[in-house]
Amino acid sequence: MYGNAVSDELKAEQQWRLPRELARLNSGFSLERTRFYNDVDKTGTSRRAIGMMIPSGDAFTFEVSFFGQTMPEMTELVPFSQRDYIMLGVDLGRALYFTYAAEQ
Repeated sequence: MYGNAVSDELKAEQQWRLPRELARLNSGFSLERTRFYNDVDKTGTSRRAIGMMIPSGDAFTFEVSFFGQTMPEMTELVPFSQRDYIMLGVDLGRALYFTYAAEQ
């Protein structure tokens, strides 16, 4: 998962809420590989454009490999099953709810 880097410390900490919640819900999500940056090469992407248009909002890119994942304790690639993909989607939805809707 990638997000836009911000200079405000409080906002930067708040951006970690969604990735942390997703990591809590799904062991296939890597919190360690989550990055927040403003790469010049990504200026035209929707994540960066939304971040510029709505600076107070959070915008993320969520990437999932078609091949699988490497687990910290293993050196080989572990393929995703169809259920793994479904559960990533379900848990992303739950994480969005718990992070943003439940606080209202």
